[in-house]
Formats: sequence, structure tokens, C-alpha cells
Amino acid sequence: MCFYLTAADWESQSPTAAYQDVTDYYQNLGSRSRGSAYVFNTRNDDRVMLRYLRNGVTGYECIEPSTGRQYPSYFTVTGVMIQSASSCD
Repeated sequence: MCFYLTAADWESQSPTAAYQDVTDYYQNLGSRSRGSAYVFNTRNDDRVMLRYLRNGVTGYECIEPSTGRQYPSYFTVTGVMIQSASSCD
């Protein structure tokens, strides 16, 4: 799972952080990934669960393999959990 803090990082394909371990818990994001504007699940067969804050409320989103997302500034991505399941269904 790759994280891009800014649009410039995304456009230059220069991730600022990456996570690769399958876990059964959310890993808290560090300064190079927390609040990223873009994320991309580079896994081919694993889904990724992201935890975020939006207006002070915690939310969760599943990201399919080989899929990216852009987050507006009012979202703060705070955690990641990589799971060995191939879809979000």
C-alpha cells in the first residue's frame, strides 16, 4: 500500500510511505503517510482497509487490489490494515 502526501508526489509517482504486512489490526500511520492526499493499493490479491477522520468522526474504507483513491483535505487518513482477501465484498 503506497501513500502520497501531495498531488505532486502522486504525479511524480513518488510514494512518501508504504506498508506491506498483512495484519489483523490497524497500523497507525506516521508523518510520511498520515493525512495523505492519495493512496494506491499495490497488492495484487489483498484488500486494504483504511481508517480516516472526517470532521472529527472516524470512518473506514475498503480499497480493492490495484486500486487508488484521492482524499480531499477534510479527510485525514490515520490507519491501514492489509487483509488477505481479494475483494471488499
